[in-house]
Amino acid sequence: MIAMNKKVEIITVVLILLLFVWGMMFLIDYIRVSNFHEPIFVIHTDILKDGGSYTGYGLRL
Repeated sequence: MIAMNKKVEIITVVLILLLFVWGMMFLIDYIRVSNFHEPIFVIHTDILKDGGSYTGYGLRL
């Protein structure tokens, strides 16, 4: 019984940490884009040949 509670506690802590990290990544990119800087946590999909533009995927809500 005690081992099961410990597993649930560990899973809960890991999930909370993952949500916290995801939230911080979102907040950092949101602030950077709001200040007209490039986002950090983005996956570039297509690089356009117009002088540096690209399309990409970032964090979504």
